[in-house]
Amino acid sequence: MSTRHCSPSCFFSFFASLFLHIGICLFILSSQGIAQTNDRTVDSLLYVLETEKDIPEKIEILNKLHSQTHPNNPRQSLDYPLEVIRLAKSISDFSQLSKACQKMGMSYVL
Repeated sequence: MSTRHCSPSCFFSFFASLFLHIGICLFILSSQGIAQTNDRTVDSLLYVLETEKDIPEKIEILNKLHSQTHPNNPRQSLDYPLEVIRLAKSISDFSQLSKACQKMGMSYVL
């Protein structure tokens, strides 16, 4: 009766493959969790935006919405700087106007 032995490189190859597959599974699972958390954050911000009356606060919320949507949905993220531009012009906030134009450029790049 002969016993079959595996070389050290065989073990390394097996474990490297195993860790790669585990890493891929963990990445997929974590990215789904992040997407769900991001959706909840966006929903919460949209709710607060609807109830907020103070224009500088609205601008801050819109900037946060842009930051949350920009990586996954650049097209949707364009809506928020456009609204910031409108609001910033109404209160002559040129700093926020400038930042909104920069955020629009970031969205167009993607």
